[in-house]
Amino acid sequence: IELYHDCLLWRVGNKLGTMLKIDKLTSIHSRGRFARICMEINLSKKLVLKIDIMGHVLNLEYEGHHSVCFSCGKYGHRQGQGAMKTRTKIRTT
Repeated sequence: IELYHDCLLWRVGNKLGTMLKIDKLTSIHSRGRFARICMEINLSKKLVLKIDIMGHVLNLEYEGHHSVCFSCGKYGHRQGQGAMKTRTKIRTT
């Protein structure tokens, strides 16, 4: 099975979110370690780290994820920092 075929990459992207494009170098080279795609994803949902396509488990990595926690899979904080919560201080006298 050709895991870098355009049709398969579009299928992966659309399964995760809204597929926008395939990286130019990925579309030129038929072999390599990574395939890069550009897609829009809903950051209020947990990020998918693995996906099964036609019996093959693909590990996913995300670029441009400045505040993404891969422990809980949500946007807004990084792993090890804990969830960003608004804290209310109560003053007692």
